[in-house]
Amino acid sequence: MDIDKLIKIFYYFGIWSSLRLTSGFQISPMYVPMEGGTRLTLYGNFWNNFTDINVTICDDPCGNVTYNQSSIICTVRLLNATNNAKSCEVTLSWSTSQDNDNVTTSFQHETGDQKLIFLSPMAQFFQPDFGPLFGGTLLEVKGQHLNIGSRSRIIVAGNECDIIVDKFANNGSIKCSTRKNNKAACGHVEIYIDHFHQKLTNANFCYKPDPLITKIHPLASIQSGGTTVTLSGTNLDSIASSQLAIIFNYTNMNGNDAEQGNCSYQYNTADILCWTPKVHSFTEHHFKNYTVIETDLEIRMNSKKIIIGDEIPKRIRIFRDPHFDTISSKNSMLSKSTPTLSLKGRDIPKDINKADIKVMVGGQRCPVIKVEVDVLECDARDVIEQFIRDVTNQTSVTHVTNSTVGTTTPENVTPSLHPVDISRFKENESVPPYPSSTTTTPSLTQPPTQRSYMVTIEIGNYNRSLGQVTVSLDGSAAENFYFIAAIGAGASGFFIVLLLIATVMLLIKLKKSRLKKNQINSIRDLAEARLGKDLISFFSQRVFLFNIKNFRV
Repeated sequence: MDIDKLIKIFYYFGIWSSLRLTSGFQISPMYVPMEGGTRLTLYGNFWNNFTDINVTICDDPCGNVTYNQSSIICTVRLLNATNNAKSCEVTLSWSTSQDNDNVTTSFQHETGDQKLIFLSPMAQFFQPDFGPLFGGTLLEVKGQHLNIGSRSRIIVAGNECDIIVDKFANNGSIKCSTRKNNKAACGHVEIYIDHFHQKLTNANFCYKPDPLITKIHPLASIQSGGTTVTLSGTNLDSIASSQLAIIFNYTNMNGNDAEQGNCSYQYNTADILCWTPKVHSFTEHHFKNYTVIETDLEIRMNSKKIIIGDEIPKRIRIFRDPHFDTISSKNSMLSKSTPTLSLKGRDIPKDINKADIKVMVGGQRCPVIKVEVDVLECDARDVIEQFIRDVTNQTSVTHVTNSTVGTTTPENVTPSLHPVDISRFKENESVPPYPSSTTTTPSLTQPPTQRSYMVTIEIGNYNRSLGQVTVSLDGSAAENFYFIAAIGAGASGFFIVLLLIATVMLLIKLKKSRLKKNQINSIRDLAEARLGKDLISFFSQRVFLFNIKNFRV
């Protein structure tokens, strides 16, 4: 054999070896709509010098084949109506040839390990159903098998909606961001997945006029964040509240930085309420010579900036976190005459929303009435009233027993006897005494006159425990409390005594009635006994006389 021809054979054998897929090939995507149109990609190690590439899916050809050394791409056709299979094998075939030297090598039927799955997508609903004209609304369509195929499109009220690629999304939803629209209008939402198409006719998406912020209050926050900022303006209801954010843009030692807090539309006031973020990059070093730092402010809906009126300041002041002194025993007493709790400290932010400052005394809120840089005061009257109610409920009235009223033993009373028991009738038995009766004497248990409560303060995300405060009954309150308690105890005792006397009198009356009845029964028994004796004697004498007369005869 010619040596040159042998070298060429080995050369083409090398081509064949390179073309063979030693570890098979991978396909993407694995899930496609039954309507077809999916651009299917086969990944592997392919050689450039080959011809006649074919890809079949369930024995149906995959059209428009293109390829390079690392991938082969083709278009999946509509699943054959006569083919009931929804899981298909993907088969690759190819050939190589060299016409000049009449050397041809052909290889067929390389079947991949993965199968192509055909599914039927179905869109059910979408949210939200409105957004501003400038776009940026994050629209989510939910249903079944929506994250399949090679290309998806969503049309919102006639406008293209930019698909948001999320590799972690499940097949039950697909998201997009609306584009800018020129006029307020409503329209259907349509979804395309390759050759699959569905129009959701059960609801419309409406473009609404753009919002405009005309007031921001207060333009202040603290280092820990969590305080509220209220936004007022026009057309604020055009925005889905779950997509709003307040942004702090500032420069630190590492360059530009930003922090983001959440916002929510308030339907009852038609305002937007935002919670300021914690400024992580601000440390004591930044506040070394300042108690407040200003930073730029933005309100965004996803990637879109909401317009703030030209006359509105676009900077916000960030105060350093406050410091409060621990409560001392000298000024920690609260009562009805001194109901104000005073908390001393420094750097207390008085420009933030006062409703964001929460003072808790024993778990009950103490409304803030005064805020200064070095002192904060709250009204503790509700706490004091609750303490008085608790003390009143804890007051108990006990009863002291074993106070004997007396023992009654009736004299000269003949007990009841059985009608024929004459011998027992003659015995004069004493009547058992009445049970000893007892009365109850009320006794007032002295309640506590003071109690300690833990005081905590919360300003946004900042919270501290400041120690304990003592709540007490002052002189007038204590006297009134004991006077009322004594009246209550006395009335209770008097009622118990009356009830006891009435009970004893009723028992005596019942006993007398029973004894009287017993006496009558005893007299009747005696009469019956004597009458029976006389009758026996009378009849005995008659029988004796009758017998004598008969004997005489």
